[in-house]
Amino acid sequence: MLTLDSGDGSVEVLKVVANPDAGASLFVLHRNGAGAMLTTYRGRPELQLIDKSGTVLFSEPGATSE
Repeated sequence: MLTLDSGDGSVEVLKVVANPDAGASLFVLHRNGAGAMLTTYRGRPELQLIDKSGTVLFSEPGATSE
């Protein structure tokens, strides 16, 4: 795991998590909780945009049942 915090160290603004068996994820976060996630966690590329309340505003590819 790799993280990049704000200048004062109080807020995580970038996080990269990787596992050879489970793929990798990149999170770019705003102080208010909004963010973007690029991941291969489910075995395929996925992009999500998330608002400050945690609601997924955009997901590509779209949500599918597994």
